[in-house]
Amino acid sequence: MPNFEKFDPVEDGDVIKKQAEEIQNYIECESEDFNAENIPVDNRCKINMEAYRDKYSPEELEKDYKYIEEAEKEFARMEGLTVEQWKKSKGKRNGERFEQLKTVIFNRNFETSNIIAIRASDYDDYKNSIDNIIINKNTGDIICALDAIANDKNSKRYKEKEEKIKEINEKGGAKLKYGITFEDDKPVLKEIEGVNIFILSLSSRELYEAIDKFGIAKFENKLFKEFGKQAIEQLQKLPSNVPQSVKEKWIINLKN
Repeated sequence: MPNFEKFDPVEDGDVIKKQAEEIQNYIECESEDFNAENIPVDNRCKINMEAYRDKYSPEELEKDYKYIEEAEKEFARMEGLTVEQWKKSKGKRNGERFEQLKTVIFNRNFETSNIIAIRASDYDDYKNSIDNIIINKNTGDIICALDAIANDKNSKRYKEKEEKIKEINEKGGAKLKYGITFEDDKPVLKEIEGVNIFILSLSSRELYEAIDKFGIAKFENKLFKEFGKQAIEQLQKLPSNVPQSVKEKWIINLKN
């Protein structure tokens, strides 16, 4: 694990803010690159649900947008904020910063550009506990899905999320309603079932230093390997109904 011992998140607050803005700018650039490849994402690198209007009826899409709206109202209520206040503060939250950071880290460090990490739609994020999906563009395979948590592994929140994800995986994996695969090197928009989810975690202190050191290739690669290690540890604990050959293929893609 990268060394986080000497970092002071309070003392380095201005640096964190500046670096977080740099990560956000990079995410926007990545989004433009993906859209140039006909991979529909918004400027947060999240799957753009509007691209699925040929797949789902207007009524179906409206229902899913309503689900997002109600979920965000509840998130705001729990924090004593209006929805507008909650949305405005979202970009400064550890969870959002972590999601942006790991998306960039993965795409910078995969051995091949044929493997990409994009962020799931808001619907699949809120409904199906999926933050990212990792896709092999050559084969069209969804290698795995990721759910990030900016908490220590010993925290109550991590344990609760771990139990929830374990239950999803034991039932055969998650459903990705707004999914993407590839056929003949072209993106295909479709619902995908049986997607296994892995949790990635950093404590707040670790996250702040990772943001602080964004742009240092050696540190980013160490962090990438730590993320891969966390995913592989969980992958090896998947139910026996997941063939060993499939697990080994995933390990190759995640381990580098």
